[in-house]
Amino acid sequence: MWEGRRRGEEWDHVARTLVFTKAGKTIDNNNMKISILQQEVARLQALVDRYKPLRRAKVKPKPNERFVMIPQVMEAKRKAMEAAKREAARPVTLYINHLISEEDQAAQFASWCFEFRFEGLL
Repeated sequence: MWEGRRRGEEWDHVARTLVFTKAGKTIDNNNMKISILQQEVARLQALVDRYKPLRRAKVKPKPNERFVMIPQVMEAKRKAMEAAKREAARPVTLYINHLISEEDQAAQFASWCFEFRFEGLL
């Protein structure tokens, strides 16, 4: 098709349409594959974040003791576990590039909204 063109000859309309249609379909298919893979990466990243080890909590010693006692360590561990459970129970919405909590999503949506007042037009 490309070699058949000589000076003064125009491209065949059907061939040109066919080439650009196929190119457009290929680009659309590749964009769809990229989108699906990005969503899969975001899902797997959320899964990895969920299974990360718990953060350590600092144990506060009592003021009149030289060393930290075991009950204080157990209390700090219990608080860290509760914080991790609250974090895991918090609902999240997956986006392609990052995670946004429900509260952040509502705040972001509110920032997109505008309030218009049409006074004196009627």
